[in-house]
Amino acid sequence: MPKGQKESEFGYSDKSDLINSFMNYNPQTDKDAKFNVASVPLATRQQAAGSNQNQDKTGTTRHHAMGVVNKNTSGTPAQGNHNFDGYNFTNWSYVDEYTGWAGAINEGIIVLPSADIIDAAHTNGTEMLGIIYFDGFFGLTADALKGFFDKDEAGNYKIVDKHIEVADYFGFDGWFWNNQANANPGTVDEAEVTAVMAQYSAKVKQQNKKQRIVMYHNALGYGDQLATDYLTNGADNYISDFGFSNGQKLENANDKEYAFKNHTMININSYWGSLKQGNYDFNYEVKGKNGYSTSYASFAMADTYKDFAQGSGVGIKQSINKQKNFRDNDKALFVGPHGDPSQVTDKETGIAPIIGERTPIIGEQFSTNFSTGNGIDFYSGGQKVSDEQFIWNHRGVTDIMPTYQWIVENTNGNNFGADFSYEKAYAKGNSVSFAAKEWDENNAKYIGGNLKTNGKTKAKLFGSNMKISNQKISMKVSAMREAIDLITKSDPSINFAFELKFANGGEKTITPTSVEFVKGSQNWYDLETDLSEFSGDTLTEIGISFTGTKDLDKVFVDLGELAVTKPSLESKLDFVDDIKYEYLIKDHDFNTANIRMYWDAAPGTVERYEVYQIVNGEYKILGTTRTNAYFVENIDLSLGDKIAVKAINKYDENDFKITIRGINH
Repeated sequence: MPKGQKESEFGYSDKSDLINSFMNYNPQTDKDAKFNVASVPLATRQQAAGSNQNQDKTGTTRHHAMGVVNKNTSGTPAQGNHNFDGYNFTNWSYVDEYTGWAGAINEGIIVLPSADIIDAAHTNGTEMLGIIYFDGFFGLTADALKGFFDKDEAGNYKIVDKHIEVADYFGFDGWFWNNQANANPGTVDEAEVTAVMAQYSAKVKQQNKKQRIVMYHNALGYGDQLATDYLTNGADNYISDFGFSNGQKLENANDKEYAFKNHTMININSYWGSLKQGNYDFNYEVKGKNGYSTSYASFAMADTYKDFAQGSGVGIKQSINKQKNFRDNDKALFVGPHGDPSQVTDKETGIAPIIGERTPIIGEQFSTNFSTGNGIDFYSGGQKVSDEQFIWNHRGVTDIMPTYQWIVENTNGNNFGADFSYEKAYAKGNSVSFAAKEWDENNAKYIGGNLKTNGKTKAKLFGSNMKISNQKISMKVSAMREAIDLITKSDPSINFAFELKFANGGEKTITPTSVEFVKGSQNWYDLETDLSEFSGDTLTEIGISFTGTKDLDKVFVDLGELAVTKPSLESKLDFVDDIKYEYLIKDHDFNTANIRMYWDAAPGTVERYEVYQIVNGEYKILGTTRTNAYFVENIDLSLGDKIAVKAINKYDENDFKITIRGINH
């Protein structure tokens, strides 16, 4: 739960009621459940235009990622926290399923993914799985599993219905069963494990639930027969053991039929040195070595996260340097040694040479602010709404991430690269920033780029499969050299364009027909144009470009929003119902308050809720969420006694509604 929501932080010390049986758990009566429920349904996605010639273009080569999404199993925040450091993953276009690795005999062997990481995954079309953690290497015993295999009078395993119920209620997509129980010999009957799995698979299909079951076994003493047992009895995927068996052969099964379900596992931790050097041949390890697997599973993917222990500087600069190190490691893993998926070869390290990119941009509209779900300040509508440094982390407000990270082409002397930046944002906490590729560790930021007369920088950002009729396309951009605005209408030093590709019309460079300053913003401009002339065609790639009209150095270009919207589909928001306080705890000595609050979801297409305290008529940000439940702590009541919840339209930031309630009300 979020900090401040544990019973001990409300003054309780009795822990006897904190250990609940999974079988007896009822989310309907759990007051904490509302904070843990995902609010974003799984986005449908399709194969995008590929970034290189080596990768699979059919979608039959899949990637199951297993990574630590939180440092500890216990104490995981459901509604974010004020710690910038975290595994804020961005390369969703290469991941079909994600298991948040967690669990231990002393912390729990059935672990649900937290709401924030479910919403981040679902926004980008990736399935998120909970984990059943049977680890006989680290203390699991038969006694610890007492009751797990109990049946009812009809012979049904009771645990099956509970797993379906819990996944359905909290909004995630099924379970990864890490079955290493018999590393401690005799802990489980393997045939019974298979029977539970088979019953789960059958019931999910009977109930028309879109849930999956993925099996892993280290095959200690069992050979390869378990792979066949699992897959022929309903498992959606089977993961081979750490690359050592490298795609276990499926005995007594049609190899071709099951090959795409058989994922060869590579332990990122074991091969990290080779990965960083760019000389680990993923293609051979996954497909060429054995012929029994066409798919891939990455274990310890978040070992890139271990670099959070490193980073020069102090305070927030150290955190930003750590985050940069993490992104560089993730880049090496996903797109290879060049930092560009279009440049990687089939013999080099990287997931991009294997997995073709996927995209959730397949409807008639899309909008993104590129939020990674964290920041060192908070922005709304191009304005900083945190009056002091406001460090925050809530992966639940992660946006659709760029499909291609990063394909940037410079000509005529420009030297810009792309990356996420927390220096400036249009909304939430970050933008996509174009600057020189050199990183200044002392100031924890990139060095400004060189903009040349007629120098052009072109970035391919998204794959899509969007039917065009009467939509418009827009971007929010800022271009600065020190304190000088480069987009001014009177004498612009830089011109922007949309770089689009259509299924029938080919590549098009489209100049915006409208360039308007965003009132009240910090040098942000709204650029847009109509797409009606392409009606009937399909938009397959989306990017931007900018061209210099003068020679300038130290230039920073920030992209804060990119959207394709359709006016006829506008859905106006209404106010949220009255904000309800579940608990309001005041500390009269310090004149502060902690509040657990919730509200009915606002009608309309809500992108997010922003929670504020009203201070002298101004709105002071307290946090943001996509869930209709939130917790705020240590509110200084001397500053103001009113709370506001602002609902913001997903496709029109000017369509918002604010509901206010007094703290003493």
